[in-house]
Amino acid sequence: LLICAPTAEIFVDTSHLIRKLAVVTVISLLLFLLLAYYLFGRVIRLANVDPLTGLPNRKYFIEGYQDYVKDANKDYSLFLLDIDYFKHINDRYGHNCGDCALGDLAKAARQYLGAKALLARWGGDEFIGILPAGEISTLLEELRHHQEICEDRGYGKMTVSIGVALLKGHKDLPEVTKAAD
Repeated sequence: LLICAPTAEIFVDTSHLIRKLAVVTVISLLLFLLLAYYLFGRVIRLANVDPLTGLPNRKYFIEGYQDYVKDANKDYSLFLLDIDYFKHINDRYGHNCGDCALGDLAKAARQYLGAKALLARWGGDEFIGILPAGEISTLLEELRHHQEICEDRGYGKMTVSIGVALLKGHKDLPEVTKAAD
């Protein structure tokens, strides 16, 4: 018995299957790329952000510092800020309260300085930042004053000490941080 049929009719199911396979492949590739983009962003964030304060970390600051040093047309100042008697907070109220104090200071620093500063957690209870030289004293004084008038948040009153150094020319970061310290 011999059956004859046109070729297009014989391969109609194959063509549909190939189209469906192509669509599934494209959708899978798009989903894979979106997942890779999301995971890459998370890895970059984990590498550059201090998990306790949500501020950029020391590594990120060192990389960003180079951009400010290259811009010779503007005057910037670097500041180092640390919590006074931080060890006392940890010893008296516990490390959870110490962590809370760091988070509160980071939040206030972002609020008062964030839009104009390259701001980061330098380590321990120290924070570092770069601000326009003409505005640094006003902005830092507002932050310091905010910390002094804040209510007791479970770890006593918290004050901060701040050191400032002017960035002139192409100063080496250790040299500038030493001057601010």
